[in-house]
Amino acid sequence: MDDNNKNLVSADNANEDLMSVLVKLQKKQLFYNRVIAALLLIFVIALLCLLPSLFKTLKTAETTLTNANEAILQATDAIEQAKTTLEDVSKFATDGSAGLSESLEKIQAIDIESLNKDIENLGAVVEPMAKFFNVFK
Repeated sequence: MDDNNKNLVSADNANEDLMSVLVKLQKKQLFYNRVIAALLLIFVIALLCLLPSLFKTLKTAETTLTNANEAILQATDAIEQAKTTLEDVSKFATDGSAGLSESLEKIQAIDIESLNKDIENLGAVVEPMAKFFNVFK
């Protein structure tokens, strides 16, 4: 029986040692779980504090992007209008230069000496008529 008692005492001592190791491990786990929970709580609180400013920043970014998009569209429209205007000016200049060239050709075709002679003849014809009508004044 002494062997049985020794075995039982030895088993009890082993169980107690095992239990004390388990208790120590559980205490460590509890400590680390509390540390993790505290860190998680700090993280959640920090996140909740930062969310309003994050939403405000995102809203500002959205507004900025919308304004930039509108500005790009307006610039595109202005470029298209400028392109159309330049095409119209180019067409006007081309048409104008063709008309100017035609006018210059017609002016060059005028015989100045003959025109001067005709003006003198007209003056000679009109002068007696002018004297006649001056009589009635």
